[in-house]
Amino acid sequence: MTDSYDHLAPLYDLINAGVQDDLPFYLALVAEMGGPVLELGCGSGRTLIPLAEAGYDVVGLDSSPAMLERARTRLERSPFAEHVRLVQGDMTGFDLQTTFPLITVPFHAWLPDAHSSAPSPISAMLSGVLIKAVGVYAIMRLFFNMFTMNYEISMLITVIGTVSMVGGVLLAVGQWDLKRLLAYHSISQMGYVVLGIGMGMVILSVDGNRAVAALAIFGGLYHMVNHAVFKGLLFLNAGAIEYKTGTRMLRELGGLSENMPLTASTSLSASMAISGIPPFNGFFSKLIIIMAAVQGRFYLMALLAVIVSIITLASFMKVHRYAFSGVPRFKNKKLFGEAPFTMALPMVVLALLCLGLSLLVIPSVRNIFLTPAVDALINTLNYAKPILEL
Repeated sequence: MTDSYDHLAPLYDLINAGVQDDLPFYLALVAEMGGPVLELGCGSGRTLIPLAEAGYDVVGLDSSPAMLERARTRLERSPFAEHVRLVQGDMTGFDLQTTFPLITVPFHAWLPDAHSSAPSPISAMLSGVLIKAVGVYAIMRLFFNMFTMNYEISMLITVIGTVSMVGGVLLAVGQWDLKRLLAYHSISQMGYVVLGIGMGMVILSVDGNRAVAALAIFGGLYHMVNHAVFKGLLFLNAGAIEYKTGTRMLRELGGLSENMPLTASTSLSASMAISGIPPFNGFFSKLIIIMAAVQGRFYLMALLAVIVSIITLASFMKVHRYAFSGVPRFKNKKLFGEAPFTMALPMVVLALLCLGLSLLVIPSVRNIFLTPAVDALINTLNYAKPILEL
């Protein structure tokens, strides 16, 4: 084997701990890819020996000295050890370069500028779909279905989620541009999502209580769905305000509830949802994340999640104080009506969903929509096999 690994076909450990349950399938996957093989996160070496026995030269890369020592001990008893090279290395480059460019501190600076420059419907789509599909989805697929989880990377993800949750809301409270304020809250709310998923990863990486891990992951996924609804609604509210007044600067607004009652009421619904006020959907997803943090002994994260929710409420009290209450301060003070029907209808639908999605806490409803997603993440073998057998 050479010292250069550029020629190796990377084998991302698609089925993680489940590999021992179906070694023939795993080896067939390797055969399709061709060797030699670089296995990221080689763990204790259980998968390295079957690969070597099948005739492949294998490089096992892991960041944990303890896991490499276990793999080395296992290989000493195998006649195929000469086909395996163990390398200690930092896998952060593999893991993080494509995972955190969109949503989390310190990679967040582009998001407020993008939201403030984009039309409000695009902002709603950006916040409701894009940052989840490219950011959070990448985290879930990379770490649950491609790489072997380890404690260090899992804890890093949890800390990044916590920092984003706190940093985003602290940056939001000082904003007077409504769309920039909402953009910073997107960073904060996605911090909740990453926190929930990260806590689940930490618990799974140390073989902890799988029920608590499932609860944390469920909370993260639930909040991700909820955020798509209430943040999309808030951006549509901002668009309606700008459409009617010509400005989105809070200092230039005021008194809009009299002439735009539908926009004001739907904005209030979304504001209570994002702040975690019952009976709106955001309350239940945040509560589940906090409960999982307490059960998993992440007490500091649980406390910070509560504090961030209180600051979020204060931030949106400011929005309603300056935008919808008091005397109009915008330059065009002539009376005007509500946003047109084509703008009002989506706001009403999303406001109703802010209440309707609370039903996902009911087990019979949850088992239809979110439990299969949680099971697909935790039981990686069940996810990988149907995809790879197509």
